[in-house]
Amino acid sequence: MESSRPEDVEQTVLYYNLAIVLFRQKNYQDALKVVNKIFPVVHEMEGNLGRKVCILLLDLNLHLKEFDKALTNLLIVEKQYNMLNTIPVLGDQKSNKSSGAPANSLHIQQFRMVLLEYKARIQLALGDHEACKETIDTLLSSGCLNYATSMIKAKLCVAMMRYDEALEVLYLFMQGIDDFVELPLENKMIFYNNLAIVNHLLNKSQACSFFMKKSMLIFHEGATKNGQDSDGSKKYFTAQMLLNLIYNRGMSLLFKGEPDKAFDCLLEVSQKLFRSSLLWLRLAECCIRINKPGNQETFDLNKKRKELVQGICKNKNNSCIVLNNKIYLDTNYNSETQSYAVPTPTMEFGSICGRNALLLLPKGPSKLKLGVLAANAYIRLSIGDPVMALKYASTLLQEPNVTPVYKYLSRLYMSEAYLDLNQLDKAVQTLDPTTHKECDPMAENPGPDFLPNSQCAGQSVLLYNLAVALVIKKDLEKASELLKHVWISRGTDGQVPVHVLSLALYIELVQGRVDVAKTIIKQNCPHVFH
Repeated sequence: MESSRPEDVEQTVLYYNLAIVLFRQKNYQDALKVVNKIFPVVHEMEGNLGRKVCILLLDLNLHLKEFDKALTNLLIVEKQYNMLNTIPVLGDQKSNKSSGAPANSLHIQQFRMVLLEYKARIQLALGDHEACKETIDTLLSSGCLNYATSMIKAKLCVAMMRYDEALEVLYLFMQGIDDFVELPLENKMIFYNNLAIVNHLLNKSQACSFFMKKSMLIFHEGATKNGQDSDGSKKYFTAQMLLNLIYNRGMSLLFKGEPDKAFDCLLEVSQKLFRSSLLWLRLAECCIRINKPGNQETFDLNKKRKELVQGICKNKNNSCIVLNNKIYLDTNYNSETQSYAVPTPTMEFGSICGRNALLLLPKGPSKLKLGVLAANAYIRLSIGDPVMALKYASTLLQEPNVTPVYKYLSRLYMSEAYLDLNQLDKAVQTLDPTTHKECDPMAENPGPDFLPNSQCAGQSVLLYNLAVALVIKKDLEKASELLKHVWISRGTDGQVPVHVLSLALYIELVQGRVDVAKTIIKQNCPHVFH
């Protein structure tokens, strides 16, 4: 049947049924071949069958991402039915009266609404946002405020990066429609998933996690009723859909600040989606966040400066100031052999995830590649492998599409790797202020929990690292002047790492300027002298 054509219109039913079977089997190419054989005679078919063939053709074009063909076929369908005067203009009572039985007129009007929905979907896929907006306005003016229209409008807002408008569309649909509770489970599941994604785009991690959890609960509810539901709903409650939801749930937990739970979700997904570079990057990020939850404490100067001094020891004639050698914890490299039979979120396992992400990257430059290289460089520094860290950071800096925030990170990681390798001149050259004018950590708004979160503070970190390199080179005077510059130019937010004070104390003590060191302590830790 697939290689032949229908001999008469009556046989088109058999061809349509075959196409439906192939479509349900996800054999879209063969299904399209069958539909293309009966589409030329669609105007000769019984009305309902003809409309179903048209919708199936458009569905197949969308599944195969043949958006230009879909638009062409849609225009053919509209022209075909308009030529037959079977699609009335809404509000045109004369057209409605001449179109035949009222039931048939209702079906045609519903078909027209469906075609408009498909047109909006196709225009959105083609990136024609203005045309899509006009089509949606036509739908809304016709009173077609339903689930499909709301989803398309929300997706259009997301595509135009109007996330607040997308959120408003979804909330209005949820609150304004009387039968929202009566929506099919599969629609509710997708609705809450989309709502979670929009909240994620707005950096509302708590709301994102909440709606993602609701979507997961509805999936499990639908899966238990799978045997009772129609075939149309069964396709939504599949193992693949569950994997997608678990991945989204893991992402919501990661950005919510629960990387341990996110790690469990993403690890479960990795058993099936093990060829996804992005998934392995997210697993590596979980390992990073678990072992290094953040650096907010390091930049909380008002709090951390008070911890510079551990105490004062006094005797009859003298007093001794005891500095705190645990004001920030040193990195302890794990040299023990580990078993990866049961993966745990260590930095060592994170290095494996980072390497997998790198190996699975698609060819060519991409933002994903920048993130993978940066994560690999950081992890390698954390586990005491400066050679590989330097390799990743250098590659990152040389990427043609490297952005200011990644330039900043690449120079930071390169300098630390050079210091670990005792290549002091290269470290100083990398941190030279004249070479990193474009290294702005805030150029892309990386998020509220990213520190440093100002250009001034970002530069202070690079200059502090430069001062460290100069101290190791025994150029103490130059390092001291550099730290003074960092301190004076720290800005109103005072966002300077506490390491600056520790290094300044070290320099003054090494140079024998005890009085200056005491002054620094009194200014920052006055409480220890009371």
